[in-house]
Amino acid sequence: MKKERKKMKPNNNTKKYIEDLVKKINKTLLSVKDKEIDNFIDAILNAKNVFIYGVGRSGLVAKSFATRLSHLNINVYMIGDTINRPVEKTDLFIAISGSGNTKSVVVACNTAKKIGCEISIITANKESKLYEIADNSILINTKTKDDDKLREYITNQLIGNEEIISPMGTIFEISCFVLLDAIIEDLILLTKNTEQSMKQRHANIE
Repeated sequence: MKKERKKMKPNNNTKKYIEDLVKKINKTLLSVKDKEIDNFIDAILNAKNVFIYGVGRSGLVAKSFATRLSHLNINVYMIGDTINRPVEKTDLFIAISGSGNTKSVVVACNTAKKIGCEISIITANKESKLYEIADNSILINTKTKDDDKLREYITNQLIGNEEIISPMGTIFEISCFVLLDAIIEDLILLTKNTEQSMKQRHANIE
């Protein structure tokens, strides 16, 4: 016998949440320093090979960025893939972590640092281990999954102050995705690529 589904009362707030997310992301990205973005782009352009690492949702953002770099004909590799090459001094190691303290990412960055390659990170935490290791950093000024702002939200709810929550690292991850896609726009011009040349390097068996 088919189980009857419980009907949830719709709150019709989805568009309100979309508007709030867009506002938060816009505010977050406009606070990123131009100099940090310039240093990040220069590091990519001057590297022989680019290695990228992130885990969880940050890892998905990292993979998306790596895909676009490959479309620009930049030698790029994802740490953790089985098809890879050794990291060398002439390479760039990019790490993405909101907390900046993700254990596997910190270990990987320390290893790359010992080899002598340049370390670029994107994080929301300038007090983190990754921030200390990095040669250059992009700081995305927002909360992460380890932030105490979740407690503040619960307190506000209890005292009747409404606030739309973007859980854990949501704002960091979406902001990072948008920022990296904007950086791809810069790189298209700097590497004299076009959408047509990128399409030619796009996978043709999927």
